[in-house]
Amino acid sequence: MTSDSKLKNATDLLDISSKTYQKLFAFSQAMICVLDADGTVVLANDASWKMLRYNSVEDIVNKPCIVWSTRIIRGLSNAGLIF
Repeated sequence: MTSDSKLKNATDLLDISSKTYQKLFAFSQAMICVLDADGTVVLANDASWKMLRYNSVEDIVNKPCIVWSTRIIRGLSNAGLIF
């Protein structure tokens, strides 16, 4: 296998991996958020804002996760799931 064909093969595998990740992220029913070092949400899937009962992903992206994490804790507490 030549170096050009190895590079093409690696590029193809990276493309497949990237597309697979994007589909898993987009269609997952699990809440998936990516935070930066300061705890600000930089990326979130649709399940995230729906579970948190916001109107869109824009409601949580570029905001500190503490804003919506208190919403989760309050909901769990109201449901008697945490004390």
